[in-house]
Amino acid sequence: MGLSHNWRTFLLDLGHPREPRDPTTHLMTFLTIKIKIYHIHHLFFLLYLTNPKIGM
Repeated sequence: MGLSHNWRTFLLDLGHPREPRDPTTHLMTFLTIKIKIYHIHHLFFLLYLTNPKIGM
């Protein structure tokens, strides 16, 4: 659990390196990153469905 928290903090700091800590801003950044990651996985899943050889 500690590793996950550190990784999340790292990503948030990466998104806003010089801004003061604002929970709302950090939450939005975190959600944006999660959505981007979801879209990437979804894209790979669609590629896998259309061309199963990629998954091998």
